[in-house]
Amino acid sequence: MSRVAFFVNDVATLTGLSSQKIRRMIKAGELKAVRAGKRVLIPKAALEDFLKNGTSHRAAQ
Repeated sequence: MSRVAFFVNDVATLTGLSSQKIRRMIKAGELKAVRAGKRVLIPKAALEDFLKNGTSHRAAQ
């Protein structure tokens, strides 16, 4: 089964950006994310949209 979401640190590693930058992008609404308890998850589709278009739609928090 392939992954459907990634942790902030996973996205940072995949993109070469810092985890702090990824968190700022989430807060600014540039990258969609959802909360799962205390964890923040970035859906695979949101990451793909961001890499393709530079933005993704923000999730309701």
